[in-house]
Amino acid sequence: MPQSSPSSPAPVSGRHGRSDGMVTRQHLMDVAGLLIAERGFDATTSKQICEAAGVNMASINYHFGSREALYAELLVQAHRHWIGLDLLRAIAETPGDARSRLCRAIDAFVQASCREHGWHLPLLMRALIMPSPLLDPLIEQEILPKRTIMWRLIAEAAGLPESDPRVPACLLSIMGPILMLFLIHRQTMRRVIRDFQGEEAALSAHFRHWALAGLDALQHAPAAAGPDTGVSA
Repeated sequence: MPQSSPSSPAPVSGRHGRSDGMVTRQHLMDVAGLLIAERGFDATTSKQICEAAGVNMASINYHFGSREALYAELLVQAHRHWIGLDLLRAIAETPGDARSRLCRAIDAFVQASCREHGWHLPLLMRALIMPSPLLDPLIEQEILPKRTIMWRLIAEAAGLPESDPRVPACLLSIMGPILMLFLIHRQTMRRVIRDFQGEEAALSAHFRHWALAGLDALQHAPAAAGPDTGVSA
């Protein structure tokens, strides 16, 4: 369904919503995503969402149970729009050495981060900057499982046990620049990093090279003591 501007989402008729509940449900999510991305969750009421969507005032409770549950589902959908858990699992389970699989995962993240993201990107940005308990479903369903996959890939590629305290630092070093690529607007990035080139293939090659060079350097560095990470095998 084409998205309109945040100030005037396209309505659907009540009859259409009643004849196809899934269409209405998704339309509510698209409209709510646009509005909340623009205004923030606290400043967006159920009434505003339903009026903009052209649906009955009871629609949010009917389809989601509450405005909070709608928001939680929006966050999960936004993260899946960035990169899917099934894709990462498939990469991790592909035959081949760990470094090749890690490189494929990096490519997938870069490709996903270079796409247009509509309301999904600003919605996630707002949520991550101003965290709340409503983030819990996103963290449990999407972020932690994806984190675990990347954690294990990095540990294997580095030849380290998953319990090694250097693994989370590697995860941060590898994923941090990719997250910046996803979260910062392209025009803003080009203003800050004047020579930034956004070509996807060049970025992927650079991030792969940087990650593998870092893992190589790690083999010559002493192990550092650190707290228990809580990641189980």
